[in-house]
Amino acid sequence: MTQPGGAGRPGSPRETDPMHITLHCRKCGNQDIPSDVSAAWNAEAQTWDIIAIFDASDCDTCDTETKLIERPVTSHKKGVVA
Repeated sequence: MTQPGGAGRPGSPRETDPMHITLHCRKCGNQDIPSDVSAAWNAEAQTWDIIAIFDASDCDTCDTETKLIERPVTSHKKGVVA
């Protein structure tokens, strides 16, 4: 299990971060990869707070459970992936 914003998972990237990444399916390379999370309802904020993000994800493209791979984004503004 990975904590939000931990290695291999997006947190809240800022323009000043040294490296932005995209996450891809290890098998097919697609970015359409929802992940399972554990969340708790925050009554004050009226939102879900993510407690943990689980390591395994399900790729909607190749319809398989997969581990995620990171690829650096070469341009924040254009969303270009290396």
